[in-house]
This record gives sequence, structure tokens and C-alpha cells, in this order.
Amino acid sequence: MSLRKISGGALLSSAFFFCFLPLPFAEAQDVNVPGNLTMHDSTDPTVGNVLKGGVPFLHNFGTSNTFLGSGAGNFTMTGFSNTGTGAGALSLNTSGYENTAIGLSALPSNTIGFRNTATGAGALLNNTEGNRNTATGFEALHENLTGTDNTAFGVRALYSNISSTGNTATGAFALYSTTTGSNNTASGYNALHENTVGQYNTATGLEALFSNVSGNVNTATGWVALHNNTTGFYNTAMGAGALFSNTIGNDNTAAGVNALLFNTTGNSNNAMGRDALNSNSSGSANNAIGVRALISNTSGSGNSAMGHEALYFNTTGNNNTGVGMNALVSNASGDSNTAIGNSALASNTVSENTAVGFRALQSNTTGVGNTASGASALQSNTTGVANTASGWDALLSNTFGYENTASGHSALLQNTTGTRNTASGASALQSNTTGEGNTAFGVRALYSNISSTGNTATGYEALYGNTTGSENTASGRIALWRNTTGVGNTASGGQALSENTTGSQNTATGDAALLFNTTGSNNTASGTEALLSNTTGDNNTAIGYLANVAAGNLTNATAIGANAVVNASNKIRFGNSAVTVIEGQVPYTYTSDRNQKENLRPVDADAVLSKLRGLSVMSWNYIGQDAKQFRHYGPVAQDFFAAFGHDAVGTIGTPITITSGDLDGILMIAAQALEKRTEALRAENADLKARLEALERRMGPEVATEARAGF
Repeated sequence: MSLRKISGGALLSSAFFFCFLPLPFAEAQDVNVPGNLTMHDSTDPTVGNVLKGGVPFLHNFGTSNTFLGSGAGNFTMTGFSNTGTGAGALSLNTSGYENTAIGLSALPSNTIGFRNTATGAGALLNNTEGNRNTATGFEALHENLTGTDNTAFGVRALYSNISSTGNTATGAFALYSTTTGSNNTASGYNALHENTVGQYNTATGLEALFSNVSGNVNTATGWVALHNNTTGFYNTAMGAGALFSNTIGNDNTAAGVNALLFNTTGNSNNAMGRDALNSNSSGSANNAIGVRALISNTSGSGNSAMGHEALYFNTTGNNNTGVGMNALVSNASGDSNTAIGNSALASNTVSENTAVGFRALQSNTTGVGNTASGASALQSNTTGVANTASGWDALLSNTFGYENTASGHSALLQNTTGTRNTASGASALQSNTTGEGNTAFGVRALYSNISSTGNTATGYEALYGNTTGSENTASGRIALWRNTTGVGNTASGGQALSENTTGSQNTATGDAALLFNTTGSNNTASGTEALLSNTTGDNNTAIGYLANVAAGNLTNATAIGANAVVNASNKIRFGNSAVTVIEGQVPYTYTSDRNQKENLRPVDADAVLSKLRGLSVMSWNYIGQDAKQFRHYGPVAQDFFAAFGHDAVGTIGTPITITSGDLDGILMIAAQALEKRTEALRAENADLKARLEALERRMGPEVATEARAGF
């Protein structure tokens, strides 16, 4: 069959226009459709309707209709059991129910309908009284206010539903504005966010039941669950910040970080977790188990704190956990402190310190955020903040330095005001007093450091002698051991850059790499004992096992390969004497741009030919190489240099090396000379031939034939 497309174009009737765009002008065409195509119902506009660019795009008007396409649905109708698929599906259906709409703004104006299923952004957007609707998508059931038994999945699901009961909403802002609803189940970010008096609600997710104020018997699981519940009771909240704002609630059970955090008058509460019952000030018969449990409790009763005289003088401080004799004994108003051990945090008056061990943080008065583990760790600290010390006498002398971390016996022992240092290992950074931002891992790593900054040492006595040098990195036993003032060095490997004192910006990777370097700078060595002989040379590079320089003071020398040794400054050496092939997929290329050259001079080509004639060219092999496998052709460097090593400007090459570029140049000059001679001989030969032919003509053919025969 064939289907005739609509041609021409006109505005549809007003009843149709509010849902659809006007038909565009188009040229009539015939479209062949194999098989049958039957359209029923859809009595306007106009009749059975397929269309697309001119809207409606498939359709079926009336009861039990099927709609497919943008603006699908309604011409207008009140029927139900409709299925609409596409943007604006069932757009203005106001009373219909048992409809299924899938697409953007699906069922957007349905206000009292129920048993509708809409999937898509804005699904059932303006449905205000509908019941038992299922909407999935952004702003699903957005303005449903009194509907009941609705199920919505998506961001802002059941967004404005206020008094409905028995709803299930899953998604961010689920049941966002419901305030009096009961028996709702919401799972997602801000689930039941503004539910204030609802009862028997179950909310799971971040800020679950966020604004529930007086609700009863609610169960909320998630971060700040039941966050603003202030008078509710019989609530169970599990998660960080559970029952966060519950202030007068009774018999609540909260498990998690900040559980019952701001409960101030509640009674018979059980809270388990970090900061459990954090701000409870007058509650009684509370049991708190966990770090910072009852940290701010001042007048509450029934709280649990473990340790002889732990939290002994606590008056207004809340949610402190003290375990050990005299732990937090002087604490008056500080909160979030944890003290374990005899006299741990004994002088503390403020907040958020953790001390484990005999006299740990004993002198702390106002410093906050410190952690001390070990006898006398951070013992002298008074006002320093955010320090962490683990080990006997770790950070012992620290007074007001902050954000230091020391792990190990006497680590950062003498630090007083230095900040942001990290030391792990016995006596690591032991002498540091004011240096900042240093990191030391290993026994006596950065031991002598006093005031330098930004050093990192990993390994036994790494950067041991460093005093004021900064931004150095040493990894390995006694790496950069003697460095004192050198800056920006990186050593990785045992004894790497061990003898360096003032050299800077060196990089050594490998055991004993750059071992004997003392003042040389900007060197790079990768490989065991690479650049071992360098002492004062700068800008040298060695890559490979035992790759080295021939002298300690070379500059800009490069050796690449195991046992490769470069013997001059500004030179690159590839491989050792055992190397027989230097191979690649492309020929070697060197710069030959005229713009990069100067002092250009002509060369006497005949003189070059003469010298080449006297040059000894033989076959040979390198000493030590298999003569049967690795033979070569060519001159020796001494002869080549004697013949071509100088011009009017200066020296070319050396007596022991030949460059391929110079050799190619000499051969090209010789080739030009030979070509010049060949051309001269060719001209001379042509002249002789012409003269011979002229002579033959003069002598006659018979004489010429006899002459040639006789010749």
C-alpha cells in the first residue's frame, strides 16, 4: 500500500493547537509501506493521524488510546487507560486514571487522577490529589499535595506532597515538602526533608527525615538522619549525625558518628559511635560508647566515661572520652577530647586532642587537634595544634609548632616551632627546631636538620648531615648523607649522592649513583654507581650500570649504556666496547641547515683527491671483537686527521675519532673533483674525435680506412 503524506499547512483548531504545533508546509509525497497499515479512532484533528513534523505523530483519540510522539495525548479527552509515549504525553489529562505515560512532562497536568504510571522528567508534575500513582523521573509527582499510596522514583519525587500517607518515594529530595504525612517510606538524599509532624515514617539516606520536628516512632538511617527532630520520641536513627537536632526527645536509639549530637534534654537515650550524644547537656541515664561519647556533657547523668578521674573536672565540656588515671583530669569546658593513659592530657582545657600514653600531651593547655601516642609524646606542647606524635619522647620539646607528625623514639625530639614536618623512625629529624615541611622516614633520617624546608628523606640516615639545604629528596640508606646546604637534589638508592655537600639540582637513581659528587650540580645519574667518578662536574648525564665519566670535572658529558664511559665534555657516548651495532628503523639525522652554519669556506677538491690517494684504507676489526664476525672498512682516525684535520679557520675532528658527517663531506668533495676531471676528459676526447674525423675527410675514405687499419 502507499501512505499519502500531508501537504500544504494550516493552523489546527484551538482545541488541537494548545497541545501541538501547527503543521508545516511540505510537498506531497507517496511513501510505500509493505504490508498493511490501519488507523482507527482519532476523530480529530483530523481523523486517524500519523504525522510527525506537523505533529501529532501517531495517535488514537478516545478511551483506551495509544499515543506516541511529541505532544502526544489529548484533543482533549477525559478517558482513562491511555498510553502516551513522548514529550508532553497526556499533557493536559486532568481526571483520567490508569494512564501510562513515558516521556518528558508525562501527565503534567493530571490533578486528581490515580493509578497513573508516568516515567520521565516532570512526570505527573501538577498532580495534586491523585492517589496510587507511580511516577519515575525528575520532579516525579512534583506537586502532589494530598495524594496517598503513591510511589515515586527520582529527584524531587513527591516533592510537594504534604499530608499524604503510605507513600514510597526513592530519590534525592524524596517527599521533600511533606509535613504531616504518616507511614511514608522515603529513601534518598533529603528523604522526607520537611516532614515535621509525620509519624511511623521510615527514611533511609543522607538527611533522612531532615526537618521532622515532632514525629514519633520514626526510623531513619543515614547521614544526619532525623536531623531536625526536636521533640520526637521512640525514634531509631542509625548513621552519621543520626538524630542530629533532637533536643527533648526521649528513649531514642542512635548509632553512628554524631549520633544524638545536639540532644540537650533527652532522657534514657542510648547512643553508640563517634560523638554519640555530643551536645547532650542535661540528659540523664544515657549510655554512650565510642570516641568522644558525651563530649560536651555538663549536667547530664548516666553517662559512661572510662578511667580513673577521666573527665574528672568536666563541667561544661561534652562528649569526651577519657580512659586512664587522671586522663583529661583538668578538662573544664573542652570537647571532642580522647585521653588514654595515666595523666594523658592532664592539663587540657580545650578541644579535639587525643593522647595515648603516660604523660602524653601532659602540658597541653590550649592546643587543639593534637594526637600523642607514647610515653612523654608531645609532653611540652602548650599551644601547638594538629600535631601527631607516636613513640617515646616523640615531639617532646614541641611548644607551639603545628601540623607536625612524628613516629618513633625521639623523632622530632628538639622541634619547638617548626611546622608541617613528618618524621617516622627513631631520632628522625631529631635536631629540627624551626624547619618546616620536611618528611623523614628511617632511623636518624634528616637527623641534623635545623631550619631547612621541604626535604624528604627515606632510609637509614638519609640526608643525615643536612642542616639548611632545602627541597632535597633522598630515598635509600645514607642517601645524600653529607649534604649540608645543597638544594633540589633527588637521590634514590643506597649511598646515592652520599658525599654531596653543596651541589644542587642533582638526580641520582641507583645504588651509589653519584656517590662521590661533592659540589657538582645539575647532574643526572640512573643506574648502579652511575656517574661514580663525578665530583665537581656539572650538567652531566649517565644512564646505565656503571655508566660514568672519565674525569670528575667534565661538563655536559653524557654516557648511555652499561659500562659506557664518556671521556670529554660536551660529548655523548653510546654503549661500551662490547657494543657491535647501533641500530634503528631510520637513518641518523643531524642538522645541516645553512641558517645554522657560519664560517663557510671552499675546499680544494684536487688537494682532497691527492690526500685520499695517499690515505691508507684497509679492512680491520676492533681489538677484542671476533675478527670473523665484526670486520670493517675504512681509514684510521690518526691518518684521516693528519690529512683533513685542519682548514683555514680551525680544527676538524680529533686524532682518535672520525665523524660520519666529515667523512661524507670529504667523499662528496672527492666525487665532485672526479666529476670535474671526467667532464674535462670527455671534452678532450670529443675534441680529438672531431679532429680525427676532419683528418679522415681530408685524406679520403681509402686512405682513412688504411690509416685506421694500420692504427
